[in-house]
Amino acid sequence: MAKATTQAEPETETVEVQETFTPTELASELGVDPKRVRAYLRANFTRPIEAKNTSWMLSAEVAEAVIEHFTASVTDADDSEADEEELDLDESDES
Repeated sequence: MAKATTQAEPETETVEVQETFTPTELASELGVDPKRVRAYLRANFTRPIEAKNTSWMLSAEVAEAVIEHFTASVTDADDSEADEEELDLDESDES
């Protein structure tokens, strides 16, 4: 009698896709103060007056804009520091 072999089906890992985010979650991921994230949101993604003093719940699109803004800020800051260092080197060559 032949043995019936059963193959174990590979376990699939379920990844939960998050649909909403909080400023604190994003700030933690980005390494910035949550107050900076909320200030950016107030300036760029205004909410109705009724939402005042309530928690922010950000869509994926808004979260993406926040991430882009703060990662671009870091990149821009790094670039300007490199430019300043280069400028300092040029000035020391002239002495």
